[in-house]
Amino acid sequence: MNTVNINNVLIVAPNWLGDAVLALPAIAGVRKIFHDSSITVMGLPHVCELFKESPYADKRMIYADTLLSTVRVIKKEKFDLAILFPNSFRTALIVHLARIPLRCGYNRDGRGIMLNLPVRMTKEIRNLDQVEYYRNIVSSVEKALEKEILKQVQNDRKKYDDNTGCHPEFISGSQTMPVQEIPKQVRDDSDDGSG
Repeated sequence: MNTVNINNVLIVAPNWLGDAVLALPAIAGVRKIFHDSSITVMGLPHVCELFKESPYADKRMIYADTLLSTVRVIKKEKFDLAILFPNSFRTALIVHLARIPLRCGYNRDGRGIMLNLPVRMTKEIRNLDQVEYYRNIVSSVEKALEKEILKQVQNDRKKYDDNTGCHPEFISGSQTMPVQEIPKQVRDDSDDGSG
């Protein structure tokens, strides 16, 4: 999956209304990062009411009656990324069974195996206030995606180098020019550090 194109994001909101309010700055951060993506907030009915007029969420989703029916509903939406604010095993299991490609939340309570963007729990994180605790998850998503994008760029560059013998800068449409065929003066000018 191309992490640059995350079009559909699921945020699993905290279950307590007070915690959901404290998660609002983090959810605003998700909107800032994924400004062009569709963002759905999933939670209990009273928590979803908080997002009725919210600029941070495009849709609201209430848990279905059972775990498996919730999984089915989520699967239909084809989310690219799930961000879990609750620390429960159940929420991690739901997004894992729904096969959401990227799943991020705190690695605790035995749920790390179901998260492929786990956030490490440290003593410092445990001591954060609740607002910063939630913001740290979003910050971890952003850092993980930046690393993944950098890795993709490096892999693309290597792929070009391996397949054509030249750098991507020398590729024009379907035309390629091996480095040894670039006029010597051009190669010398590009090696002078001015450019």
